[in-house]
Amino acid sequence: MIYLCSLLYVVAIYLRPAEIWTDFPFVEALAVLSVMIAGLSYLGQPRRILDLPHDKFVVGLWVAIVVSNLSWGWFGGAWFGFVEFFKVTFYYFLIRFAVRETWQVQGLIITVVAVNVVLAVSGIIQFHTGTGLGGQPLLFDGRIRGTGIFNDPNDLAMSLVMIAPFLLDVAGDGARSFSRRVIASGALAAVLLAIFYTNSRSGVVSLGVVVAAYSFARLGNFAGAIAALVLFAAALSLGPSRMSMLDPAEESAQMRIQAWSSALVMLKGDPLFGVGFARFTDFHERTAHSSFVHVFGELGLFGAFFWVGIYYWLVKGVLPSPTCDDVDLGVGRWRFVLLLSTIGVLASSCFLSRQYILYPYTLVALGACYTAIANQQGADIDMTISARSLTQIIAIAVGGVLMIYLTVRLFAQWAGL
Repeated sequence: MIYLCSLLYVVAIYLRPAEIWTDFPFVEALAVLSVMIAGLSYLGQPRRILDLPHDKFVVGLWVAIVVSNLSWGWFGGAWFGFVEFFKVTFYYFLIRFAVRETWQVQGLIITVVAVNVVLAVSGIIQFHTGTGLGGQPLLFDGRIRGTGIFNDPNDLAMSLVMIAPFLLDVAGDGARSFSRRVIASGALAAVLLAIFYTNSRSGVVSLGVVVAAYSFARLGNFAGAIAALVLFAAALSLGPSRMSMLDPAEESAQMRIQAWSSALVMLKGDPLFGVGFARFTDFHERTAHSSFVHVFGELGLFGAFFWVGIYYWLVKGVLPSPTCDDVDLGVGRWRFVLLLSTIGVLASSCFLSRQYILYPYTLVALGACYTAIANQQGADIDMTISARSLTQIIAIAVGGVLMIYLTVRLFAQWAGL
């Protein structure tokens, strides 16, 4: 029962029926029902809640959000951060609590892919008719968007890129049935067209990264590298009109560089806890347009450690390993597809401030569920939080800050500033 509630909750989050039928609070009702059923389920079958590093680091980021404002005495801001990220934490742990079996992972993947395909089809209809799902109008500049959390075209593109590898894998797998490949190919075509209609530069770049990684993995070595470069270049050249504006001297690019520079100043002012959750725009006129930069500006190195750690454990849990035979585990090639999806999300995160948004945590939860089930079935994926792993996370976080600093300096000189 809790599994069904979790699927319904995912559908409600993505498709936002409350914005079509405004008389009934779908998400809130499902949240209350899920808590009640989860409580009864736990009483009947107790289970560990924080049994993977992913879980601990999501909670750690939540703590960092609260502490970032407590550190300078803004108790109202601490409470605001607690409430805002509670929504993400609840969503993540609902999936983690509900998904415990192989077939449940598969059902969740199918659900997430299906709702994204609905958003894609709605966007295509919106582009050609001016109105999409729930009467959502086309943006004034002709870019499509969804409802709720996908009101921004960039968010819609990022979510579609996240599920594209699942469709790409099925469509390109000769071992699958012909009917499944046809259905996956049709859905993939709709997703790719919708990404194009979002006119999102970050969406096209991250899609190019995913396709390049897929090509390299499938062909391997020199041929794979060449194919990856060609396909990535094709994705950029065939991308939306805004791709032509990728220039370090272009106004949008310069504003982004200035935002990154401001984030470095914020970090210098309070290296440990940052300027505080939701306060980036108090110190700069726009967001960082980079999840990592936004995190270390607002939450300092403490928050950056947990945000980096979330994706560190996600990647580690889905990296290829000789100890894990996906076929024997009965999970198909999910590990490879989850890795591709993670690559796409991280690529998008380099250009968008989506560190506290709910839908990327769908992937984090999926990866955590996969890793937990795989280990239960003997995969022996190392999920030990050790001194070595903590040192690596710290090194990645600090190295990332240094890379942003060098990037700001390089682009500033390139543009002649």
